[in-house]
Amino acid sequence: MAMQTKYADYNFKKDVKKAIDKLGFVTPTPIQHEVFPAALKGENVIGQAPTGTGKTHAFLIPIFEKLDVTRDEVQAVIIAPTRELAEQITLRARELARFSHQDVRILLAIGGTDRDRLVNKLKGQEGQENLQPQLVIGTPGRIQDIVVKEKVLKIYTAQTMVVDEVDMIFDTGFLEAVDELASICVNAQLLVFSATIPAQLSDFIQKYLSGAKSFRISPKQATPIKIEHVLVPVRRKERSAILVDVLANINPYLAMVFANTRKSANEVAIFLREQGYKVGELHGDLNPRERRQMLRRVRNLEFQYVVASDIAARGIDIDGVSHVINYEVPKDLDFYIHRSGRTARVDNQGIVYTLVEPAEEPLVQKLRDRGVEFTYQEVNTNGEWKVLSRQRRESRGLTAKNEKEVKAQNLAAPKTKSKKVKPGYKAKRKRLADEALKKARRQEARQSGRQERKAKAKANKGLY
Repeated sequence: MAMQTKYADYNFKKDVKKAIDKLGFVTPTPIQHEVFPAALKGENVIGQAPTGTGKTHAFLIPIFEKLDVTRDEVQAVIIAPTRELAEQITLRARELARFSHQDVRILLAIGGTDRDRLVNKLKGQEGQENLQPQLVIGTPGRIQDIVVKEKVLKIYTAQTMVVDEVDMIFDTGFLEAVDELASICVNAQLLVFSATIPAQLSDFIQKYLSGAKSFRISPKQATPIKIEHVLVPVRRKERSAILVDVLANINPYLAMVFANTRKSANEVAIFLREQGYKVGELHGDLNPRERRQMLRRVRNLEFQYVVASDIAARGIDIDGVSHVINYEVPKDLDFYIHRSGRTARVDNQGIVYTLVEPAEEPLVQKLRDRGVEFTYQEVNTNGEWKVLSRQRRESRGLTAKNEKEVKAQNLAAPKTKSKKVKPGYKAKRKRLADEALKKARRQEARQSGRQERKAKAKANKGLY
C-alpha cells in the first residue's frame, strides 16, 4: 500500500472514514504515516516514537478497519502498562466506535475494579452463551488473570495484539505476563509501540517480532519546531528559589513540574503550596482511586500547576499542557523525552524549562547528542528572560577578552518578557469552566431520566 498524505487518501471503510472526519483528523502524524500500510497488511510492527505523536490512533484505526461486528469473538487485544493509560486508550476506542456508529463490544480489564463482577459477566448467565468482547483493552496482570486463571476470556481468536509502552511494561516486571498472552495469541499480528526500545527487550523481540517492520520517529522529526527547550542554570540560588523565579515569570495554561522521585515530587508540591500556589500532584504514592480523582480534577482545570514524578510522563494524555518544568534533569534520559511529550501535543506548541547545575552538564550533552537543541536563559531582576551564552555557562574561567565578548553578546541578545501562553488560553480556560458548570446543571436537571436510561443500558450491555 503506497504511503498516503491525507486520511482521505486511504481506502478506509465508510464507518471508519466517518469517525476520522468527526474527530477532525486531516493528515496522519509521522508515526501513523509509517505504520498504517504495514498494520493494514497484517504485518508485525515495531513503532518507536515520542509520546504525543499519535501512536494510539496508529494502532486503533487499523484495528477498527479490520473489526467485524458480526463476529462474536475477541478480535484484538491491547495491553498497556498502567490503568490510566488503559482507560485513556479505551476512551479513544469508544470515540471511534461512537462516531462510526459501530456497535463494538469493548472490555476494559484493569486492576482496581470489581474483579468478581467482571468474571461473572464473562461467564455469562446460566443457560446463556458466553458472549465475548470484540476488543479487549487492559493491563497485563488483569488480562492474564481472567484469561489464564479464570479461563473466561478467550483471546486465542484475536487477529491483532498491541503492546503499548513496552519498555515501561518491562520496567514494571510484567513482560512475563505479556509473553504468556502473546503465546496464546499465536496467530495474531503483533504491534509493539514505545517511545524507547531498550536493549533488554531483544529476547522478546527476537521471539515474537523477527522480521517485523520497524519504524522510528525521532523527537526532532516528531516536533521540529513545536517545542522550545530552555536550560535554566542553578548557580547562586537554591534550586527551589530558581523554580519560583520560573513559575513567577511564565503564564501557563497548564504547567507540569517534574521531579525525579515521588519523595522529591511531594516535597516540591509542599514547598509550592507554602509559596501560595495551588498545585495538583501525580506520583506513585497516590493509590489508583486518588490518581483517577486527581486526573479528573486536572482535566477539569482545577489546577494551573501539577507536580509529578515520571509515572505521569508515560502515555497519560492531559490536554492543554503549555509548559513543562524539569525540577531536576532525569538520570534516565529517556524520561526527558517522555516528559517533553506532555506538551506540544497534536498541533499545539510548548516550552520545556530544565533547571540544570554544572554537575548535570554531561547529561545535557547526551541529550544534545540525541538531537535536542537547547538555549540557556535566566530571569533577571526586571522579570525578563535573558539569553545566556553557552560558552559563559560551560566555562569556569574566562579571559578578560572572552568576558568582553560574552558581555557584548548579551547586550546584543534580545531581552524578552515572561513566556506568555497564547492570548486565547485564558479565555479558553474560562469558557471551559463555564461549560463545565452549565453541563453540571443540565445533568442535575435530567438526573432521574438519566439514571433510568443508565440502568437500562447496563442491563443490556453489562460491562461492554
